[in-house]
Amino acid sequence: MNSELTQAKRSATIPIITGATATGKSALALALAPRLNAELISCDSVQVYRGLNIATAKPTAEEQALIRHHLIDIAEPTEAYSVARFTRDVQVVIEDVLARGKYPLLVGGTGMYISAVLEGIDYSILSGDSKTHERLAARLKSEGNIALWKELSEFDPEAAAEIPQENTRRLLRALEVYYSTGRTKTEWDQIRRKGPLYDFRLFSLEYPREELYKRIEQRAEKMLRNGLLDETRYWQQLELEPNLPAARIIGYREMLTYLEGKSSLPESMDELVRNTRRYAKRQLTWIRNKMSATSLPGGDLPAAMNLILRSLD
Repeated sequence: MNSELTQAKRSATIPIITGATATGKSALALALAPRLNAELISCDSVQVYRGLNIATAKPTAEEQALIRHHLIDIAEPTEAYSVARFTRDVQVVIEDVLARGKYPLLVGGTGMYISAVLEGIDYSILSGDSKTHERLAARLKSEGNIALWKELSEFDPEAAAEIPQENTRRLLRALEVYYSTGRTKTEWDQIRRKGPLYDFRLFSLEYPREELYKRIEQRAEKMLRNGLLDETRYWQQLELEPNLPAARIIGYREMLTYLEGKSSLPESMDELVRNTRRYAKRQLTWIRNKMSATSLPGGDLPAAMNLILRSLD
């Protein structure tokens, strides 16, 4: 790395825009980018997957043509794109953007990704143990995810509190770390914190809860109009393994129950909205408990932009 880029890393103050789903993070970033001569770097764990555009609320082709986007459409749905891979990829992209004289602007709502960036966690320290993983996978099949989640909560309650019981991939990983190394995931997270390479500033778009819920409903309806049912058919044809991240994206399973005649369309839409609300609650909890963010007024784009710009002066 040359000395000029090293100096840029020391002096650059890089904003990160986050918030719950449907708060308008992408719209704010798109409006702000020209003011900063910026390129957008996605911190979203599902927008990485090619071909899955509507359920992931991915920026449209027109929006991506206006401002260069990074870390979108970089993995196949059949891959398990991980936070470890993200931490490597985002550092490379930030360095490239700075080296070309542009400004990195990070945006997204995946809490683990943003925490990894803010805290400088090195996820490359731990390597997988295939035998332990196979043994735990067999136990998952025979005993079920609830039993394994309760087991994790006994020796690593902090990790268990962060991992939804249905997220079997993260659940198995936390158990694998403990049984392979003798240390809990929480202990390893402390060891791997190296500190951020840049001066990051975190901003969170916020709405009153009822207004946020209304926006979630409106976005679900927009997804349906834009072709969510056809995209669900495509997703179904992929025949993804249940433990893959792309298999758990909110929107597809809810619509699949309608396509298979197991529910009416209104019932499936109600389920989509309920699951999205639950996800938004988890995001808000993560932001409150894990991050220190400057609040931005949802629904007032000029005011939100001005708050960010003033903080960067």
